[in-house]
Parts: sequence; structure tokens; C-alpha cells
Amino acid sequence: MPSSLSKAAIGLLIAFVVIICGGVLMGAYFPGVLNGTSGNLAYYPTTGQSVSGNPNVTVDSSGNVSVAGYLVAGSPNPNCTAGTGAGLCAGEGTAPTGLVNVDELWADSTAHALKEIANNGSAFTLAGYDIAQTWTAIQTFTNSDIRLLGSSTGYTTLTSANSGSSNYTLTIPAATDTLDLLGTAQTFTAVKTFTNSDINLLGSSTGYTTFTSGNSSSSNYTLTIPANTGTLGELNLAQTWSAVQTYNNSDINLLGSSTGYTTLTSANSSGTNYTFSFPAANGTPVVNSLGYTEQIMMGGMPSAIASATTMFFPIQGQGTINATEANVEMPFAKAVSTIRNLYCWVSAQQGSSKSDAFTVDRNGSATTSTCTATNAQTCNYTTAVTISSPAAGDQWDIKDVTAGTGSWNNRGGGCSVEFDFVGS
Repeated sequence: MPSSLSKAAIGLLIAFVVIICGGVLMGAYFPGVLNGTSGNLAYYPTTGQSVSGNPNVTVDSSGNVSVAGYLVAGSPNPNCTAGTGAGLCAGEGTAPTGLVNVDELWADSTAHALKEIANNGSAFTLAGYDIAQTWTAIQTFTNSDIRLLGSSTGYTTLTSANSGSSNYTLTIPAATDTLDLLGTAQTFTAVKTFTNSDINLLGSSTGYTTFTSGNSSSSNYTLTIPANTGTLGELNLAQTWSAVQTYNNSDINLLGSSTGYTTLTSANSSGTNYTFSFPAANGTPVVNSLGYTEQIMMGGMPSAIASATTMFFPIQGQGTINATEANVEMPFAKAVSTIRNLYCWVSAQQGSSKSDAFTVDRNGSATTSTCTATNAQTCNYTTAVTISSPAAGDQWDIKDVTAGTGSWNNRGGGCSVEFDFVGS
């Protein structure tokens, strides 16, 4: 029902039966005066003098209608029961026809709510302050004007940091859960997938460490972090290990100066633990490949030699020098693969024209492991000599070939040499 009635409209209403607030108005047209037997409407003419009637509904000279109780509109009568306050009781129906420069309000029978057509535009439902409603169009609010009340009196304000003219979209996941925040410690209970290198861990200053995956395939892998407080080891970082690290056998490869590497393998097949100690010194350890083992042999000639001659002495231990090699040869239970580091000495120098040539002999034949002491007490040959067709039971000894003229001093001597054996 319109909020105001003009005087002309009042004149037209004289010809009809009008139902207002449960009372009946009947009468004939009389300019400036409205009366009838029911007397439900009091009209104040332009003279300002009132006409008798019911003062609960009045129309002033400007056409303004005042209702003391409910204003009831609709056909048939909605038959509303009024409360103690004034109100509007509108029966539901279909939408009116929109008009330009006219705003129309009605009770819609489909929406079951008050709707409006503004200036012949699209019909829309009026929003309610304290009822649940579904918004079907974008609502724009001033920044920080949306507050979500918590379980008590405190609220959370939604604020946008967008200071530009571009529009952005924040998508809420289709799930019942808790949103995570940048400045709040939270526990994630589901897998979070990030684009590669999108996780940066800030250090104690402004620098950060980026997590990058080397996985270029479609397979998934798991990197397990130890349940421990400590520092992760890195491939290209020198680090000191403060606890024992256990590796599967043959899982340690030592890269050489090129692309080749040496694998460390343990022959321990039992449940007993053993310790291999490295010397506390700078140097190159003698490592025998292909399962070879090493042993140092030391032989000596306690008997004095006082002339230029060829003599033989045992490869190990002290024994009498002998002119017959077979008398001092020693068989080895294991095959020898390599000889190295031959060191020999004599107890006295013989002069510039005299020399002792020491050679390691195998099965009566000279190897290339040899050195000569000329007017000197020592000599050595450190180059490794590979033995062809090594066999267990080979006979070994040291040969001393003396050369020179003139008188000789009595002297003793000996040699040490390293052997690599095949097998363990």
C-alpha cells in the first residue's frame, strides 16, 4: 500500500468499499469532507478544520496518512493480529510492473520476503539484519568493515592489504577446517604440496635456505628426517661427525683424482665388531686391491763378506749366507702379486770402486726389484713390481752381487721388502 494518499485519491476512494484496519468506510463524494456511518477516517481540509471521524487514521492537507495501529494491505484481507506497536501487514503476491522514476515495494509470494523494484530495474530482495540469507550478487564493503564475531564478545576483522587498483581473488578451500596464518604457529594434519623451491627457511639474519627437490620424474619419494636434534649432513660440505655412522657394506666409495673410485669393503661376516686403526701420521697407506693382503719381510746376513762374490740370504729372519741359492730359498703359502719398497743396507762402506747389488729372487730368477749400494751403506727401490702368474709355494730369497777390486772390509747386511699376497 502506498505510504501517502493525495486528496484526489481520497475522492476516488469514496466510490468503493475500502477495508482499513478492520473498519469499513462507505459514503458519497463531498469535496474537502469525508464522512460516513462508520466514521473510521478523519479528514483535515485545507482550512485546517477537522471533520468528525476516527482519529486513529488521519490524512492531513498535504496528503500524508497517519495510522495509529497496523496498516493492512492485500486482497483478501491478510487478517493480521496487531501488536502493541505500529506495523505493516502485507499480503503476498506477484511482482508489480516496474516504472521509471518509481520505487516499488511489495510482499513477494515466491521469495516470501519484501522485494523492491527501483526505477524499473531488476527486482531484488531486501536484506534482513538478523536472518540467514543467500546473497546472489556481489556486495562491496569498505575495507575492514566486515567483522566476524567469535564465541564471546571478541571479533575478527577482515582487512585487505590491496592498495592498488587491481582486483584479486582469495579462494577459500572447499573443506571444513582452520585457515593457516603467516604469524601463527600451527600444526598441519594433512599433506601440503608446494611448487619446487617454494619453501624458504629464514636463517638468523635476512638470508634463507631454499628447499629444492631433484625429482624430475612422476615417482614419489620420501626423505625421512631423523628423530633427533642435530645438523643434517650435506654432500658438498665439510662436516665433523660427532656420532658413529653405520653404512651398508661396500656403500663407501672414495673418489680418486678422476672419475674412478675405491670401494671400502669389510670381510667381516660374523656378529663381532672389529676396529681398523689408521696411523697418526701424514702419508699414503698401502691399500691392496682385489683382496690382496700385505706383509713386510726382513732378511739379514750375519756372516761377514770380505770379497767380491755372489751370495744369497733368506728373505725372512737371519740366516747364514750361502753361495747356493736353493739352500736359503723360502716358500710362501700364498701367491705374491706385487713387490714394493725394497730397502737394503750394509754395515760398512767399501770404497768408490766397490758395490753391493741386492735383488729379490723368485724361484731362482731375478725380479726387477733391485738396488745397488756403491761406496754407500744403503740403497732402495720403491717402485711396485707386479708378479706375473703368481702361485702359492713360490721360492723367495735375496741375492747380493758384490763387484770391485782391491781389499774388502768385513761387513754384514740385510734387506726389507713389502709383499702383496693374493686373497685374504
